[in-house]
Amino acid sequence: MVREVKATGMIDTKDVMSFMIYHNYSTIGGLLSGICGVIGIIISPVMFMMNDLISGFILAGMGLVYGIVTPIGFYSRTRRYMRTNPVFKHPMTFVFTSDDLKIDLYTGISEIPWQELYQVKVLKKHMLVYVEKNNAFVLPVANFSDEEDVVLVKDFIKRNKLEIPKMHRLEVEIHDENL
Repeated sequence: MVREVKATGMIDTKDVMSFMIYHNYSTIGGLLSGICGVIGIIISPVMFMMNDLISGFILAGMGLVYGIVTPIGFYSRTRRYMRTNPVFKHPMTFVFTSDDLKIDLYTGISEIPWQELYQVKVLKKHMLVYVEKNNAFVLPVANFSDEEDVVLVKDFIKRNKLEIPKMHRLEVEIHDENL
């Protein structure tokens, strides 16, 4: 018997913004830029008080760019993307089964076997279904009918070993075929 879990709902700006911040700041480069921004914002006033104007301006610029301008850029890009992309004006339906994932958008239904997904990340408030390294569907956990459905989807993910990167899964499949 194939068990399925269905989640339907709209995606809003904060959901996409949450994905963009997670996706950017979960890498080493993103994390370092965030740390540089915080350091710049904290230490630049100290440098100005010590009359080290050059270091103060450099740190203030670094803090401004990495700590303030980058997140504002994410937000404006997200708002523009949400306004111009018609996919976000209609509800999305995700149907998780033990074999595959069906995504029903207003443009049609896509059926993706678990092995073809790049990765699935389950966060506290969102589920990120990566179809490529930098391309993911954002599914708010609130769109599931209850907590049991979220647990079942996590079980589908564990059974299909989606935490292993796609290239490694392909190598394993090719190796198994040669035996």
